[in-house]
Amino acid sequence: MLWGMTESHTSHNSHASSPRPEHSCPLCGADNHCQPAAAGSFDTLCWCMTETISQHALDQIPASSRNKACLCPSCATDGNQIQQKSRHT
Repeated sequence: MLWGMTESHTSHNSHASSPRPEHSCPLCGADNHCQPAAAGSFDTLCWCMTETISQHALDQIPASSRNKACLCPSCATDGNQIQQKSRHT
C-alpha cells in the first residue's frame, strides 16, 4: 500500500520489476508486513491481496509518501484511525 497500497500489488508490477524494500507504514511507522517487500519479489502473496483497503486510510497518506511503502494492516483497515487523529491534534 507507497510502493505501496494506494494501488494493488499487481498494478505496481507493471511499473517496477521488484518491490521497494520499505517495511514501515507511512501513517504510523509500524511494520507494514509487506511480504513482496520482504521477499524482494511480486511473486509473493501479501495480506493486502485479501483485505479491503480503506479509502479513508489511503486519503491520509501524505503526497510525499504515496507509492513508496505499504500501509500496515491496522491503518489499512482504519483500525488505527483513533491513533492517527490523536497524532494530528
